[in-house]
Amino acid sequence: MNLAGWDFDLRWNFPAGDYGKVLLGWTGDLRSRNGTARNPDGSTTNNIGTTSGAVLGYIPRFKHLTTATWLTGPWAFSGQYNWQSGGTDICGNLIQDEVRATARRERAPPTFGAYETFGVQVAYTGIKNLGLTLGVRSLFNAPPYVNGAGGAFQGGYDPTYVDPRGRFAYFKVNYKFF
Repeated sequence: MNLAGWDFDLRWNFPAGDYGKVLLGWTGDLRSRNGTARNPDGSTTNNIGTTSGAVLGYIPRFKHLTTATWLTGPWAFSGQYNWQSGGTDICGNLIQDEVRATARRERAPPTFGAYETFGVQVAYTGIKNLGLTLGVRSLFNAPPYVNGAGGAFQGGYDPTYVDPRGRFAYFKVNYKFF
């Protein structure tokens, strides 16, 4: 395996006086090399930006998560923005693609754009030992990319890249007994 890249994690905490405080965060992952597919000559192929049968899942070149939270008294209001770079879908495995390209001399494999989602959440901790959370993920119901990699993916969705459920709401209750 031949991996290279950079991880970023930035966090800011700003007091907001009588209004509580604001927390900002940004985490990112930039990959420059992910050579996991072994070639017959012993070399590796860089799988960044492609989906294939050689690796399980799409490997985006860049992805990040930006978060903002406002804490005021027992309330917490949060928002998040998730972004992942697009890439090339090689439509199955390498042998299938080579046969298709040779037999039909068609255009290059399909490409897909960046995938982004927005989420919001509100939490309340004003009752002793009790925490309540209500949120929505994929607020704008971003449609996930359906890839052609087959085998490892259910229904054509790559769960390492997208959440095929689309928009969904959740409610969570936490209670501390001790």
